[in-house]
Amino acid sequence: MAPVTELVQLPLQRGTTDAAISQTLAGASATLLAQPGCLRVRYSRVLEDAGKLRVFVDWQTTAAHRAFGADAAAFGPFKAALGAIVDPELAARQRRAPSHVRWDDAEYPPTVLDARTAEAQGGEKVGRSQVTEFLQVYFPADYAPAQRDAAQRVAREFLDKMAVFGKGLYTGEAAVGWTLDGEEVVFRGAGQAAEEEEGLKSRVLIMAIGWESVDAHMRARETEGFREAVVPLRNLEDLRGMEVCHVSNTTFVRGE
Repeated sequence: MAPVTELVQLPLQRGTTDAAISQTLAGASATLLAQPGCLRVRYSRVLEDAGKLRVFVDWQTTAAHRAFGADAAAFGPFKAALGAIVDPELAARQRRAPSHVRWDDAEYPPTVLDARTAEAQGGEKVGRSQVTEFLQVYFPADYAPAQRDAAQRVAREFLDKMAVFGKGLYTGEAAVGWTLDGEEVVFRGAGQAAEEEEGLKSRVLIMAIGWESVDAHMRARETEGFREAVVPLRNLEDLRGMEVCHVSNTTFVRGE
């Protein structure tokens, strides 16, 4: 079975510098990559909100990830190290548990998440995309397999059309997948505070889309091709909502 990517969002302490993030994540990535089954670590500030950090960790299996979390000798110091940059009060209020996505691409890893400017470790090639659009599309938690297949086809058709209307803006790199069975991600509407208890448990279609820049994505959205192509995506059955952000990841990979 293909590896999975752990999806993490962390609130940063006010005033956290890029240098502090780099130092902390370099150490955290080394710890992660020393764990059995950890393959790759990527991280970026959210480009629209410098107070948020996105981390994407590739694991051979979810069992490998759980084993790390259960290993107090390894996980305890790792969590403590992240405390140097993470806002503990915000993290406690927001209660954003990590989730996992299994990408549908036959080829692993999805290099769209590996910004071409990233600091790649381990000798592997990084991606072609300067910026990655990270799109989360929310559906009911009991969304049926046939519905998921149909939604995934619509997502792929959208990407095929984007190769035309986004020429010179879209890099051609993309990955699509679903959060795993049993991982119910909470969806909160635009008017709901992130720390509110209420929310809708959801199954999430994840799309990672490569762009030359954030501006390139915005320019593509202004085209008639985009306005037509996005309609089937927005009209998916039982769609609850979408969330989008942009990242430009630094990438560390496991050495041989």
